[in-house]
Amino acid sequence: GWKYSSGAIQESLSSACGTRIDEKLYVFDYYDSVLEAIGGNLGIDFSRQSLTTQEIRHLFAQTKQRT
Repeated sequence: GWKYSSGAIQESLSSACGTRIDEKLYVFDYYDSVLEAIGGNLGIDFSRQSLTTQEIRHLFAQTKQRT
């Protein structure tokens, strides 16, 4: 719905990075309303703070199927 500018989307996506805690676990420490809107459109819950490698791969696979 063109609620956010391309710059705001780019900034939020670049800030949404994960830190590897161990071999199979990543922690994400950034979340905002832009990521909430993107996640709502793509069916991704960006509010989750920790994800396993397998969960991240599953999200990538789901996203690729939608495009």
